[in-house]
Amino acid sequence: PTVAPEQAFLDGQLQLGLGNAEGARVAFERAVTARPNDPDFNAWLAWASILCGEDEAFALDILETAARAFPQAMRPVFFLGLAAKRRGAVAQARIHLTEAARRSPRDLEARAVLAALEHGN
Repeated sequence: PTVAPEQAFLDGQLQLGLGNAEGARVAFERAVTARPNDPDFNAWLAWASILCGEDEAFALDILETAARAFPQAMRPVFFLGLAAKRRGAVAQARIHLTEAARRSPRDLEARAVLAALEHGN
């Protein structure tokens, strides 16, 4: 049976919450297949792919493309920041996370990660 893209997206988030990055990647892939131009679906798919150890350069390209194509979308820039933080590129992480906070001032997640980064975490 066909799963609605929103349900596939929620399934992906649930799988990530359970620590199942591969299950999340598969679910996000279904969401992106159904709605290929959704910047959040693409961002979550790219992030899950990074967590699965897949081609990080390709995933980063997806995030950068989504960030440019959808200047209002916070999630692609946020995940670029998390990916930079994972690589130890603190200055780059700070730039992306600051932009994510600017794009979505009410979202506390980017601000929390940025604050942790400032305190060396």
